[in-house]
Parts: sequence; structure tokens; C-alpha cells
Amino acid sequence: MIDFDLTDLAKEIRVARGRVADLEIARRLGQPLFEPFQGIRRVATKTTFESLKSLESTAFGRGARAHVAQLLQARLLQELDAEIATEMRAAETRVDLDAPLQASLRDIRQGLLESRGGAHAEAYFDAFARAQGRVAPMLRERAERRLEIAKRLGQGAHDELALPLPRAAIEATATQFLKDTEALAEAQLQELGKRREVSSWPLACILQSIGKSADHGWPAHLQPRWLHETFPHLATARIDPKTGEAAARRLLGRPPLRAGSSSFVRFLYRFGVTLGESVPERDLAMVERADPLGIAPCTWGVVLASLPLERLFHRTVLGSMREKGQAHVREIAQQAFFAARVAAFTVLGAHAGARSELEPRVFGARLPQGLGGNWPVHDDAARARWVAFLRAHGEREKIVGTFDEDWFRNPRAAEYFLVCEPLVVQSEAPEGWTGWVRTFEERLA
Repeated sequence: MIDFDLTDLAKEIRVARGRVADLEIARRLGQPLFEPFQGIRRVATKTTFESLKSLESTAFGRGARAHVAQLLQARLLQELDAEIATEMRAAETRVDLDAPLQASLRDIRQGLLESRGGAHAEAYFDAFARAQGRVAPMLRERAERRLEIAKRLGQGAHDELALPLPRAAIEATATQFLKDTEALAEAQLQELGKRREVSSWPLACILQSIGKSADHGWPAHLQPRWLHETFPHLATARIDPKTGEAAARRLLGRPPLRAGSSSFVRFLYRFGVTLGESVPERDLAMVERADPLGIAPCTWGVVLASLPLERLFHRTVLGSMREKGQAHVREIAQQAFFAARVAAFTVLGAHAGARSELEPRVFGARLPQGLGGNWPVHDDAARARWVAFLRAHGEREKIVGTFDEDWFRNPRAAEYFLVCEPLVVQSEAPEGWTGWVRTFEERLA
């Protein structure tokens, strides 16, 4: 029985989502923590979740249940999440550099991203495996508790209500993507083997997936100003002063620490996510969209991040000469290809029995002991981001078909971003993997 106003509930859900996001930032940075559900606890209770069952046939009921389920997970895992964040910030792992240092898991991961390659990267990777192994028991406990909470709500997984199609269908697309790209992956691994600077195959693949091989010819200073100058229509189209300011500050106010294809692509991805998160909409519409894991914003993120896969973008935006632009397109395609296969592995790798077969196919060899079975087990949004990746290819083709290849310069495309949302509610599995397979085959030919 519903004994509360739905408009008030929608408003409280929006407030709670913002507070939970801010709490996650505070945990990550070691800032003072706070109670995100103070005064609005009902948005994260089983009682509210069950009360909304009577509205399950309506868009609001389905969306509200999806949001409440995610907020309930966040509330019940608060204490454990704080402990994990503290452990990840603790400087307890030795990194065997020329000048050895004690570092936290977060700092080690950042060091790996910014490593110079070779022995420097290997030292960070070895430390990363050891540090990840230390927090693995806590992460496994979190995964178990997350599943237990879902089962109490009558769900088979923590994200069941937040996904637009069944888990089995999502996992089937990841399986098919890996299968359809197997021959291309073997060729890329052979090419990588001829020039890899590290002895570990998994490390070589991870470095490739973050674009360490393409570190020249990009904007030297990636700042929000560059985005406004390069995408003047997009940069101002959807940043709503009220709802978008926090998202813009959170995502655009932290430019990558090092330029290069990896940081450049991630910067564009964050820009797209910001556009998606900043859409001005009423509280009820936000709830009815039933997208608590942010599939739509992530879809726009992938659309923007895929721009450097086009030669036109390199010529018109980055001013690259023809040969240099073609080389960069291929480098970024390699980065995106390895990253996509790692993402598919993340979707499937939670199944312990599948890891022994998947790891050599994706990473060229089994993962080190500290990572095998322990990474990545705590990725709440892996399936949601995979759906966004699949959907992005269709959205990308739709935009190009409507506004041509230079759509990012078109003010009408900005209006499209303003009024259009990628379809989230869908009963059938998207076939975006076939489009991405074609794209990778063309760019890596």
C-alpha cells in the first residue's frame, strides 16, 4: 500500500543519489564522511521497495523500485565501503623502484597508469597484484553481501532491476564479442609481442588498453576551457545551472594528470558522461527513466570518446597531418579494442570457472596470483557500462547519419543531445557488438 506522495519520493530519490555520489568522492579522497540518508531514509528501505510493487506496471513504479534497490544497497554497505576505502588509501605495499616506496593501492594504480613502461611499469604492476590481494577478502565479502541483499529483495543480482535486459542476454553479448574478435585479438597480440617492453603478457595488454603506446601529438593541457573552445555548442547545451553544476565540477574539474591517447579519450568520455548527467529534467521523469546506474550518460560518454577513431576528427580538431592522423587512429583503435575485450572479461569474469579459460584469451596469459579471482570483483556497474558500450555504436551511427561526420561542430547536433536520450528500456539484447567488431576490423586492418 502506498502511503506517501510520489512526487516527494521522486525528489528524495534525486537528493539521495547526489549525496551517495558525493559520499563516494569523500571516501576516495579521505574526506570526512556523512550520513547521506539523513531525513530521507525511506528511499533506501525494503518497506518502500515492497510498497512500490503495487505500481510495478507503471513506469514510475518500475523506475522507483530500481532506484530504491540501488540506494538500499548503498545504505547497507556504507560501513564496509568505508573500511575498503580506508584500506585502499593505506600506504602498506612496497613498490620496488630505484628508490623503493610504500604506497597505497590507489596510488599504485595511479602510478601504473602514469608509468613510463618497462621496469617502471613492472614494479607498479607487481605491487598492484600484491596490494589487490590484500583487499581481496574485503571485496569478496562485499560481493557476497551485495548478493545477499539482492536476494532479500527477491532479485538474482544487485543490478537486476537497473538493467534494461536480462543478465544472461548481456553476458551472451560479451561472450559473442570475444568470440567474434578472437582472430583479430590473436593478430593484435602477435603485433604487441614484437614491441612489448615488459615481460608480463597481462601487463602488456593492460598498458595497451590504457593507450601507453600513443603518448604524443595530443593537446598538451586538457582543461574544461579546451572543451568549450572545441565543442562550443555541446559544452553549453546541457549543463543546467542547478542539476549540472555538481556533475560538471566533479567530472570536468579533474583533468587527467598526463596527456596522451589514454587521458585524452578518458577526458572526452567524462565530458560525454557530464552531458548525460546534466540533462535538466523533472524528478518524476528522472525516476521513470529507470537508469540508476547511468547507462544513458555512459552511452554519451562512449560516443564522445569514440571521436578519435575518426580521421576527420584528427584533421579538423587536432590539426594532424594525414599520415600522423592515420597512425593515431590505429593506435587509439588498438587501445579501444583491448579495453573492450577487458570490459567483456569483466562482465564474464565473475564466474570463477570461466576465468581460467578467459584470462589467456584476453590477457595472453593467466593473471598474477594476487589478481586472479580477485580482480575485478567489486565493479558494481560493469554490466551497465557494457550495455552503454553496445548502445553507443548505434547512437554514433544515428548522429553521423543525421548530422554528417562533423556532427560535433553542428549546433543542431547540440539540440539533439539536449532533447534525445539513448534508449534504456529495451527487452531485446542490443547488437552493438557487431558494429564494434566491424569498426575494429576496419581501423586495425
